[in-house]
Amino acid sequence: MITLKTLPDATAQEVFDQVTTHLLTQMCKAAEDETCGECVYLTEDGLKCAAGCLIGPDEYDLKWDNETIIWRQLVDKGYVPHQHMYLISKLQNLHDMNHPDTWFDKLKYLAKESHLDFNPPQV
Repeated sequence: MITLKTLPDATAQEVFDQVTTHLLTQMCKAAEDETCGECVYLTEDGLKCAAGCLIGPDEYDLKWDNETIIWRQLVDKGYVPHQHMYLISKLQNLHDMNHPDTWFDKLKYLAKESHLDFNPPQV
């Protein structure tokens, strides 16, 4: 499992596969409330966004959600590694801006656009 500690050594394909598996298994936005308000890295009931699934339980800082910081800002502030910043930002945006019913097709397109394999989980 990729976490912030192991992210610098992960390949783009490994990051994409972990996030794809997470999103297509969870099939629910990690949002502040059930009406899909502001998306967060981690909800109180354990849901994680696309970027949040790359943060280990001991690595998460509540201020990242309280300040509504996007991944690129976390990188800029030195909170998270810079590796795969653009891919993770695209995955975070995919989660935040799209309904879960569209994630499969959007992930498939992002894989093609990013020259990655699309390996959806068998759910």
